[in-house]
Amino acid sequence: MRAWLRALFSQAVVSWWWTLSAASTLSTFFFHGWAGKVRPVLAVSSVVGFAWANYRVFEKQQTEISSLRQKSQLHQPRIPDLKIAVDTGSRYILRPVQNVTTEDFSGMFLEFHLMIENKGQRNSTVDDFQVEISELNRTFRNLQPQETLTGIRGRHCVYAMNPANPQGLSKTGLIKIEPENTTNRATLIFYIPDVNLRMFAEGNLHMNGQDRRFPLLHCRLTITDTTGTSAAETFEMREG
Repeated sequence: MRAWLRALFSQAVVSWWWTLSAASTLSTFFFHGWAGKVRPVLAVSSVVGFAWANYRVFEKQQTEISSLRQKSQLHQPRIPDLKIAVDTGSRYILRPVQNVTTEDFSGMFLEFHLMIENKGQRNSTVDDFQVEISELNRTFRNLQPQETLTGIRGRHCVYAMNPANPQGLSKTGLIKIEPENTTNRATLIFYIPDVNLRMFAEGNLHMNGQDRRFPLLHCRLTITDTTGTSAAETFEMREG
């Protein structure tokens, strides 16, 4: 408050002197009738000077605020901003016991079809993966992408995989995304060994239909990069 009053007073003195000088000049050379009306002229000059002083103080404050905002934006840390876009075709594949096509299984592959966007202004390197399966009420952490699979044997058939995995997002366990950019639409595959028929039964998941497939699973994938920035999205996954 004191700073504002000081600024206003300093501007008011200058503005009052400027308006008084202007009024004196006008009355001397143009409006001779003003010479006998000192009080009204002084009053008008004071009002105009005070109003102009207020405007100058306001203008100066706005300039300072704008400058502070610009400096603040320059000093803001650049961080990634990740978002997962769900694509069609995600599935889970149950690994039969002893690689024999049967109803019993031990282990599960999760194949996510997705794209990842980095809306931030810094490179992002994703190196941590977590999946929560709602129907099983379990969360699986520190998962490693499967990058060199040649095939996956499921309960119903064998799924061929390209050993080079050109459609896989992960390379050497990492996903690198440039600022304000996206990955290609591709896949992430994880293997969870600690899933079995008993766990499905406890989750009230039973086989249905002629092909004896289990129902949809809702799998929430969470990715985290080296800066601690995370993104999560839920996938509906059918049994493959």
